[in-house]
Amino acid sequence: MKKIALLSLFFIAIAMVFLVRAFVNRPNSPVSVTPTKPRPAASQTTTALPAPTETLAQTAMPTTAVSQDGLLPNFDHIVLIVLENEYLQNVVGSAVMPNFNSLAKSNVLLSNYSAVTHPSLPNYLVLISGSTQDITTDCTDCSVDAPNLADEIESSGRTWKAYFEDMPSPCFTGSRKPYEKYFNPFIYFNSIQKNSSRCTKSVVPLTQLDTDLKAHQLPNFMYIAPNVCHSGHDCSASVADNWLGGMVSKLQKSEELGSN
Repeated sequence: MKKIALLSLFFIAIAMVFLVRAFVNRPNSPVSVTPTKPRPAASQTTTALPAPTETLAQTAMPTTAVSQDGLLPNFDHIVLIVLENEYLQNVVGSAVMPNFNSLAKSNVLLSNYSAVTHPSLPNYLVLISGSTQDITTDCTDCSVDAPNLADEIESSGRTWKAYFEDMPSPCFTGSRKPYEKYFNPFIYFNSIQKNSSRCTKSVVPLTQLDTDLKAHQLPNFMYIAPNVCHSGHDCSASVADNWLGGMVSKLQKSEELGSN
């Protein structure tokens, strides 16, 4: 995974604010987050990052209310879409990625957000646990015993689900192209993989998203990862951008999300 890779975060309700804070406040966290001066709001969905001294308790259960500091709404849904393997300078402003750049212009572009190492898997582990967990390869037979994002979300009273394109079945523990295991950090954590009911419910093929949208049963936090082609890893940036545009359009047009 290249530095400042297209581990691109599309905050469909805008940022992973309560998720970021959970790891900032963890003792001895290997990741530090320094709030930057917020840009002028481009839409009603933009917001500044909170100071690291705030605590998770301030967000309580999701509502439409705004927190006491006036900066941090309690979102009903947060969607994280992860692409990868492209340099920032080959993406931002690129004519072959109009959907990506439209989102960047109309919302917030985190221009100082970068990968922490190479190859891919350690970055994905950092993304949901705040640490590479001492893993340095795209191993498929390794596992991790550590707190993770799913644990934080559930302990706060919220729900989560991770959707993976071309994953053969829920809680699938192998690789089968175009699905790659190392794109799926959740499956590496023993607290998820070894809990059959938890894993089968929450680590699922992307086809489940349509079912959940129609049933109005979306979780509070959704992690969406395309396959090895649509992510931008094996195929062109334009292919990844077309896939992204279709996914974001589907979410924005859904009755479940819509303008909310």
